[in-house]
Amino acid sequence: MSSASGLPAYQIKRVHKFERSYKELLKRHYKKSKKAQQLFQSKIKQIVKDLSDDPFLLNSKSEPIPGKLRMLEEWEFRKYYFKMPNLQGASEQGRLIYLVNQNERMIVLVWIYTHEEFAKRPPDKTLKQILQEILDSNETQENFIISDETESNQEESNSNS
Repeated sequence: MSSASGLPAYQIKRVHKFERSYKELLKRHYKKSKKAQQLFQSKIKQIVKDLSDDPFLLNSKSEPIPGKLRMLEEWEFRKYYFKMPNLQGASEQGRLIYLVNQNERMIVLVWIYTHEEFAKRPPDKTLKQILQEILDSNETQENFIISDETESNQEESNSNS
């Protein structure tokens, strides 16, 4: 599959922390309304698709690397800003942090949260640990979850509810 630019789309990978934070958002903000839950899931699915075409979207910016973490030049740490459906105030201000490797055309989704949870971003100590695990496991691929799993797992858990 190729992006609008004609280049191959970026491969999307997710780490376990992203999966947990995604499920926490669903539980915290969307457990009462099936329609709102579906809007949220569709929104995230669209964001992921848009990122796979272009990880440098207008609503994203480069983020400083936490602590004294050493990252290879081909990796960039980024944050994407978006509105959470059916929420207001600080909860409406969604954030998705991710890594981009342009050489390998890969995006690793790290964490999704709201401004209400973290005014700036999750604590550097925690981010540093997660990013280090991602970078260490990049060669073995053991901590990555392929993109479509979140939606399929979520759909299964919704049908089991």
